[in-house]
Amino acid sequence: MKRFFDFVASVVLLIVFCLPMLVIGVLVKMTSPGPVFFTSKRVGQNNILFSMIKFRTMKDGTPSVATHLLEDAQSHVTCIGNYFVNTAWTSCHSSGIF
Repeated sequence: MKRFFDFVASVVLLIVFCLPMLVIGVLVKMTSPGPVFFTSKRVGQNNILFSMIKFRTMKDGTPSVATHLLEDAQSHVTCIGNYFVNTAWTSCHSSGIF
């Protein structure tokens, strides 16, 4: 029964989040040239590296260093990326909701 519930819940959530993710992808593509997604290596459990896929908020060609190390980080942020950084999306992510 649990497996069935997990399957149904995942399909429903996939359908619910599909449209917002499509809209975000289109907005990223329309506002700046380059790929829609950005991948970065992160350290996971037991120090194992994994690739994390995110929507791109920085311009294509931005140096691969931490944002706080860039001289003028704001000049590398796309307009849609600026919106995501300055809205509740960030607080939802940092609070563990997403």
